[in-house]
Amino acid sequence: MSFFLGRGRKNKHERTPPSPIDMQPEPTTNGPVVILNDCNPIGMSYWRNINNHSNSQFLKVAISVKNEIHILLISKNTLQVIQDRNLEISHTGEGIYFSASAPEALYIPSEHQLIRLNISTLEKEVILEGHYKQYHSSWDDTKHSASVLNDNGEIIGWQVNDKFFERKGNPDECQIDKSGRYLIIKEDDSNRILDITTNWEEFISNQDGAVGHSDTGFEIVYGEDDFNSLPGALVEWNLSNLEKITRYSTGIWNMGYVSYSPKGLLVSTPSDLRWLDLSGNLIRTIETHSDTSDYHARVKANVCPLGEFAVWTEMNNGIFNAYLVRL
Repeated sequence: MSFFLGRGRKNKHERTPPSPIDMQPEPTTNGPVVILNDCNPIGMSYWRNINNHSNSQFLKVAISVKNEIHILLISKNTLQVIQDRNLEISHTGEGIYFSASAPEALYIPSEHQLIRLNISTLEKEVILEGHYKQYHSSWDDTKHSASVLNDNGEIIGWQVNDKFFERKGNPDECQIDKSGRYLIIKEDDSNRILDITTNWEEFISNQDGAVGHSDTGFEIVYGEDDFNSLPGALVEWNLSNLEKITRYSTGIWNMGYVSYSPKGLLVSTPSDLRWLDLSGNLIRTIETHSDTSDYHARVKANVCPLGEFAVWTEMNNGIFNAYLVRL
């Protein structure tokens, strides 16, 4: 996957109304709203498309439109788009994600680099450089993980900053947890858990509840246990002692995808979104209406770092549209 950093000049793709919509407040809405039509699909639920918008009237959403990254400035009061800015960066949008803590920092992946881009100044920093994919970062932006590829594009191991870990089984992906201490490696439908500070390593088999599609908390990983007695079981693994807790059941034999914030967990099932507190209590259900269940078009919503808003794409009438909701 390649991308090109343009100069970010104002152009026909950038739309700024004459005056901020927030100067004339409209009624606050709690239902989903369409923020963009005909865009690229948003990536997996563990990649944040919303920035850390603490102490701001606005939030920012990063999304690809016709294979160029756009930044949408959105009123938190009305959920209306104030500005659509084309960064002129060629990218499908798959795997881009905002820093959890730095409001202007957007991570942009390719098979050769992970770039951290300041979306206001367009200054860039190379975080990892090599033959990689499937990047993840800790909450404080100090640890970064990736799958390491050979010249044929095959995964041969796992990387965290300057540390390399050899592959031991049929590879899928790795994730650094939000604390930056534990690496979750997915091989052979099982999980290897590595403490990168001590090199302690443990193993969770599929039968014991290894997670596939997952997101991490602080020294915790969340995902589906498909050997659980409950259908669509969302489990929480404590990575320091490997204690497992079943937090929620969707009631169907397909949990879907989970996105973590310190305030709660958002589960994207095949038919709706379930907003849970961290104990697994259901707070709210939000219907989704994608036209197809094809893998690339499934709803994979992600929650913002503050646990206040979520964004996702649905395929409707053959095109992807982006939705935003206040949780």
